[in-house]
Amino acid sequence: MIGFVAWDSDEIATFRARWPVGTPARAACELPYWTAARTNDAVMIGPGNIGPDGILTFLQSKTGGRAYVPWPNPLPEFAEGCADEREAVKAASTGTGQTFLAVASRPRSVKGLGNLIADYARAAGIKDRSAHGLRKALLTAIAEAGGTSHAIMAWGGHSSLSEVEHYTKAVQVRRHVGRERGRNVVSPQRG
Repeated sequence: MIGFVAWDSDEIATFRARWPVGTPARAACELPYWTAARTNDAVMIGPGNIGPDGILTFLQSKTGGRAYVPWPNPLPEFAEGCADEREAVKAASTGTGQTFLAVASRPRSVKGLGNLIADYARAAGIKDRSAHGLRKALLTAIAEAGGTSHAIMAWGGHSSLSEVEHYTKAVQVRRHVGRERGRNVVSPQRG
């Protein structure tokens, strides 16, 4: 995967240990991670994006693809072990306005969110990680947990299967040379 580097599970665990639920840093990290939203979309996600079916849905501003993220609805089989993680994400996303990441009842700025995540990561001792790396981490974790290309496409809001192939291809290559088996989405220790 070229470009931004995906956070690994140790980095996510380190971040969570440094920034507990209830801090702006934790909210800034958790929502883009769980939703796999780019910063320009994450700053706009709020309670109005949750449908009566319990699925958080939003339109990707970059691709126009619609993303579907489990919120209170039952988790897909590959993510069943992540119920506690999802509850932590919901607890961390406490914006009281129209968006979960609202600051003073206004959406957080796109650039501000990206800079905050990088700054908070550095303060936790994590270097060279970005908000987009959180997106990549979640989509990679879905592939590692046995989620299909269609599952990654739906959760990430991709508009074509070719856009998600690099996630599943990398996992399949590793499985061909190792003893790795499908597993649930990574759920590092929460602080």
